[in-house]
Amino acid sequence: ILLLNRLMVSSAVNGLGRPKDKLVKKKKKKPNKLTTVADVVPSNGKSNLVEVVKSELSALIKVPVEVEDSRLVGKKVFEQLIAPVEVGRFLETVLEKKVLLVKRAAGVGEENCWLSTSDIDRMLRENALHFGVNVDVTSYEDGQRETHNQDGRAHAAVIWDFYKTGCSIRLLNPQTFVPRVWRKLALLQEFVGSFCGANVYLTPPGTQGFAPHWDDIEAFIVQLEGKKRWRVYAPRSPAETLPDYSSPNFREDEVGSPILDCVLTPGDLLYFPRGFIHQGNCLSEEHSLHITVSMHQKHAYSHLLEKLLPIAIAKASLPGLKHSLPVDYLDWTGEGRPQKSAKREAMVSELQQLVKQLADVVPEVVDAACDQHALGSLRESLPPCLSEKEKSRSVVQSGSKWRGAEDGLSEEEYINEDTPVQLCRKNCVRLVAGAEGAYNLYYNTDNTLVYHQVELQSIEISEDDGTNVKALIVAYPEPITVAELPAGREDERLELVVGLFERGLLLVSSPLNET
Repeated sequence: ILLLNRLMVSSAVNGLGRPKDKLVKKKKKKPNKLTTVADVVPSNGKSNLVEVVKSELSALIKVPVEVEDSRLVGKKVFEQLIAPVEVGRFLETVLEKKVLLVKRAAGVGEENCWLSTSDIDRMLRENALHFGVNVDVTSYEDGQRETHNQDGRAHAAVIWDFYKTGCSIRLLNPQTFVPRVWRKLALLQEFVGSFCGANVYLTPPGTQGFAPHWDDIEAFIVQLEGKKRWRVYAPRSPAETLPDYSSPNFREDEVGSPILDCVLTPGDLLYFPRGFIHQGNCLSEEHSLHITVSMHQKHAYSHLLEKLLPIAIAKASLPGLKHSLPVDYLDWTGEGRPQKSAKREAMVSELQQLVKQLADVVPEVVDAACDQHALGSLRESLPPCLSEKEKSRSVVQSGSKWRGAEDGLSEEEYINEDTPVQLCRKNCVRLVAGAEGAYNLYYNTDNTLVYHQVELQSIEISEDDGTNVKALIVAYPEPITVAELPAGREDERLELVVGLFERGLLLVSSPLNET
């Protein structure tokens, strides 16, 4: 139900799809005469909801090519995204609380260049992108939002024809076709602990592609080319603050006055929490290209409680939980029934007491609940994006190689008791307790670059194997030899490590040498 709801109401930023309108190819129109606004328009007295930072940095934070510790490198990617704002201060004072605008005088810079319009042209010509799966064509004019997707493959000539008629182009999963986008997102999710996605928006001069709306994700917008005017509005009520779902499209008269009205130029960052209504339109003088990085969808305490409460109820030894409901409870509960009665008040009091008693069980079940929530994130997550050196230390480039008809296959040294190994990423696996001492090991290395394209993969392992996997998890990022694993026989330890290596979960400390 959650997935269907997401597909039906998902917004322009998170890119999981909106209902398609009937195909109507637009007639070419003249660009709207939009005036250029000041860099930042005053925030209508709601300055506590907006923070503006101006940066003169000539170079942004660099992210190491090689990943020694994926959590630390993922933090570097996040630092790069929000620079010069310090990560700790952002998490404490900005995240989920206010809008952040970072004006960067130095422009995009090589370090923060996710992709270009030329990359989009290349993607369309060299890959089979499909309407509704990889790309959307949209427009917003006279208060009406339209989707103009056709069926089948989105050829470059067709996409550029739509663009010339004033339509916006939205790429739904650029990480599938641009390795540097994949790498940034895959590392970013290692730090933030949830799936990180991205959409890319290319907008013709003087047009707008989407109606005002809010999203169910934390949105980080990086302007890559051209300029775009953004208006951001505060949540209209407590019920619309940090929502679990994306909104429908709003009319201009439904959103009130903006708390921020600004123009993004290349390199600028705009962050706003879920629930903040927003709209962007391209200025008349040039096109706009921006990327929206998203995170923390369905990642709140409420979603963890959805996992925790059923486990707590099953675990708790509370007699009251097992008592039958009163035979006449239907007479005094529910819509259309008396809302005041002694029996109803007694039932409410009993339920309140049971909920309070369930709180005592939380320490016993919080790990199991977090495991279950983490499995959802693991299924959504991107697979690790390995560097060339990492590939040489993984199953990707190990093993025998074909040397030609005369030489045949090469022989190659393989893993032994003295081979140091480590997980390829800190969060590429999740170990979950199974039945009778066994474990299920879930992993994301078989995930694809398309959202939810495959089911989450897992293997069932023994208690000793589970102990050894825990040792690998605790040791990360330091390598550990097969002989140093604490449980089981030598042949069992070796079989486990070889199996994990062949699934892409482990790296050896140095490439396996040919013999």
